[in-house]
Amino acid sequence: MTIQPIIIQNNVTVTYLQRRDFERAIASSALALRYHADFQTVQHGLFLSASSSSGSSCAPDCLDQSMLLSKQYGNSVNDSSSTCTTPPLFVYSHGIILPPNTLATDNNSMTMVSAILTFNSALAYQLYALQHCKCKSSHTFLLLQSKRLYELAFGVHSGAHHNLLFEFAVVNNIAVIDRCIGNEAMSTQTFENLMSVLMLMVDQGCDSRLRQLQGFLRNVVPPYNLMKIAAAA
Repeated sequence: MTIQPIIIQNNVTVTYLQRRDFERAIASSALALRYHADFQTVQHGLFLSASSSSGSSCAPDCLDQSMLLSKQYGNSVNDSSSTCTTPPLFVYSHGIILPPNTLATDNNSMTMVSAILTFNSALAYQLYALQHCKCKSSHTFLLLQSKRLYELAFGVHSGAHHNLLFEFAVVNNIAVIDRCIGNEAMSTQTFENLMSVLMLMVDQGCDSRLRQLQGFLRNVVPPYNLMKIAAAA
């Protein structure tokens, strides 16, 4: 079994996300995760031996690089806002593609693939929920499912480093979900934590990374500070 069916199915999911066909995106992402589980079962022994004898084929910031590539690939897609909050909050809504030349040669590279597949599934549930916010029971169920998947994606990714954009996207979208389902205190705390990281980046002069985080500023920065940080970026 090769990784190609996983890559193809994941990128089909991203296409559905771009078309705002979120119901099909959910089904497609579930199929991609199933392919991934089967692939891991077959390849598990090979990865164990490879990880002890060779370095990783995945760069430290490979998740962020995939996200930047995906934004270029889907540059006609606008980010979403949550219609269940007042004011509406920014939702990072770009699915993450897997390049056709993605390798699956060790545990680190498959961790990246797993994080991307799980993120896209979480995003599909969240965006589908935004389309059905008038039905409270369905809306809450979809958002809770999305939150669980985001948390899983973050946990899978936790062994990786330097993927700041991925971390911001996951944590931001979880905070939006918490606000939507009434977890105001938890949502506020999460946004405050993101704000602290942003201010640290401003102090350290991380201009190139800040440019990729502009959308998140709407959620975490008070209006009177927004121009200052935007100028720094």
